[in-house]
Amino acid sequence: MHLLLGSCLGLISGAAWKTLRRATEAPFLRPATISYIPAIQSRAKHHLTSLQTTSAAFSTYGQLDPIADLKLFPFLAVAEIIYGPLSSDLEARLLALIPGREAVFRTVIQGGITRFRASQLLPLRANRELHAFKTAWARWNDDAHAVALLRAEKAAGQAPIVAMYAAVGGGGGGITGEQLLQTLDEMLFANLDVTMGGLSWPLIFLAAHPRAQEQLRQEIAAHGTAAADVEKTTATRAATATVTDSYLLSPSTYLHATLLEASRLRPLAAFSVPQSCPTPRVLGGKYLVPAGTNFVVDAYALNVRHAVWGPDNTTFRPERWIGEEGEQRQRGRDLRYCYWRFGFGPRVCLGRHVADLIIKVLVVELVKGWELRLEGEQGKEWEWDKETWIHHPSMRITCVRRGVGEGK
Repeated sequence: MHLLLGSCLGLISGAAWKTLRRATEAPFLRPATISYIPAIQSRAKHHLTSLQTTSAAFSTYGQLDPIADLKLFPFLAVAEIIYGPLSSDLEARLLALIPGREAVFRTVIQGGITRFRASQLLPLRANRELHAFKTAWARWNDDAHAVALLRAEKAAGQAPIVAMYAAVGGGGGGITGEQLLQTLDEMLFANLDVTMGGLSWPLIFLAAHPRAQEQLRQEIAAHGTAAADVEKTTATRAATATVTDSYLLSPSTYLHATLLEASRLRPLAAFSVPQSCPTPRVLGGKYLVPAGTNFVVDAYALNVRHAVWGPDNTTFRPERWIGEEGEQRQRGRDLRYCYWRFGFGPRVCLGRHVADLIIKVLVVELVKGWELRLEGEQGKEWEWDKETWIHHPSMRITCVRRGVGEGK
């Protein structure tokens, strides 16, 4: 784990963390997010269209695996944000790196002898796989940077990777090449599981709750840029309209409430990454936590079991985030300390704005184009993938094209 990601932004602290964050945060800050909307919408439409030919289950039976069928969408969307538009060759080479990276991370999760520093000296398959991935990853980034640099020289726009490379070593940014490569790995590969957890569960909950899905569909239709085109049928408008930027970015919509509620009930992980207090803290006026004490956050204790969520704490109810009740929670102390999603304080997830945008765009495209159903799942315990470190569903959603068979 240390050799793969030990120097990445998410796993370092102190002055090194501040320096690395300054060098890599620009494309993920909230003001930058709005500029990505057209490209992400285009990629989402293209991805769902391509599923008609690449996924036999989806094209034949309308069966969508929210993890396997959708995972390349956020992966390539984030890659385009960092590196700019990728050529077909660069994209193919990037996708070819995924199996090797997954093999290395399986070793990380399984543990064993590779947890010990001395294992680096042994002729282990895990060491060969790690070396092969890191070598290929460094080479790919050098090539992608070279293309981005050439594009910038032609006044075709400067991708963030150019500034990130300029911050390495003598560039004045004070970061190392290894820190940058591991942080880029974190942004693409490591955070893909996190993004897919955030993307898949809202779809599962919407499929399981037709009333909530219909309310969201109506909201999406009302915020479409084609809503004024009265020549089109309602079904056609819903399928072709592009929702406004302000709708996608607003935290006061039923769409946003759906994401919050799905994440409340299905936190991405049961516990947070361990952290420590930099100074002594007193909790509740009587419990002293000495400086340096390691702690983890129990996500279910906050998101589900806490009394603030009321007697219906296990019920999917996006309405709890909207209106007077939602406003009180969002502005109050309760929500600040009783809901864990992207973390807390200065270490809050750097990519949260981009992740939310990617999830929202895909949810919108699916809900406005298809009716989502969970066939035969009523009363059944939802299954999840026990092979991943993030809480992923292991289920399929039935997607029925809207307007089909309705004479529209």
